[in-house]
Amino acid sequence: MVRVINYCDKYFDKLIDFCAKVWPSKSKEYLEYRLKIFCNNNDISFNLLVVDSKDNIVGCNLFFPTKVFLAGKIKNAYWSHDTFLQPEYRGEAGVDLIMRSFMCKEYFGAGLSDINKKIQRKLKTNFLTKCNKYYCFNAFFLIPFLWWRKTNYAFPNAAQSKHGTIFSLIKNPQNVIIYNGGFWNSDISPVDFIRDENFISKRFYNLFNKYYLFQSNDSSQNYPYFVLRLIKFKGYIPALSIVDYRFCLKEKDFFFEILSTVRHIAKTMHIPLIIFSYSHLNNFSSLFPLIIKRDEAMAKDIITRVPCTAISDSSLYPIVVTPADSDDDFCINN
Repeated sequence: MVRVINYCDKYFDKLIDFCAKVWPSKSKEYLEYRLKIFCNNNDISFNLLVVDSKDNIVGCNLFFPTKVFLAGKIKNAYWSHDTFLQPEYRGEAGVDLIMRSFMCKEYFGAGLSDINKKIQRKLKTNFLTKCNKYYCFNAFFLIPFLWWRKTNYAFPNAAQSKHGTIFSLIKNPQNVIIYNGGFWNSDISPVDFIRDENFISKRFYNLFNKYYLFQSNDSSQNYPYFVLRLIKFKGYIPALSIVDYRFCLKEKDFFFEILSTVRHIAKTMHIPLIIFSYSHLNNFSSLFPLIIKRDEAMAKDIITRVPCTAISDSSLYPIVVTPADSDDDFCINN
């Protein structure tokens, strides 16, 4: 017999061991971060565990807290992630886990299994948009010698886009310019996720992963910024992951300015590959520069259980979802 319970500290070590078996690529530091640093005590208790008769964890559904500007109001919400139930317990226990999630909190989710998609559609969950992953290649990729031995791991203090926008490396979170209280596009997007000083400092500074936030003083673009992390794609290819970004969505093409700046940084560091996700443009693929979209079948559906008529048909709305919103950034090496 199994039961669904709320997380408490006594299950920490058991949850560490369970997650290490299910998601071996995620480190202990990651779980400690998301349970002890990013979340407060109230948010921690909202995480759901499935335990058997011996009080061993056999499944879980974890949640990142967030704030979202939704149809003119700021709401507390969550990002669902790390959802898994051991195969032998699926069925009634799986349905119970999903229903408990529905009852406990209003949340968003990304990257559903085929079975979960069917369940969500039957429950009339809102499917907001799709988030596609792209790979942008520099010429270095074709000449392995240039990046195999000569990669420069020092990030510049500033970089310039193709059309002259200057982005400076911000080393202190208190120096990041927070636009509009942390909601960069609440005037045009029905769903705008918080990026205030609390989020940025906890998410991008003094973590077990090293992040680099670059920001421009261009007020016409809502003081745009982007965040980079240096990774080893597939375990050995140096790559820059664009973990997060904000800019004025009224100028959708401004993302090209961000991308051209990141390409410039990658060239100076002899890094052959840039990885990014994009949720508000159908196709970003191109030949010059070479940008390839990952298989459409692998695009992540973005869903929400937050009730609101304003987002019931949001396929045409610009909604920004990045790897920093949920746990996707922590899986990016795969």
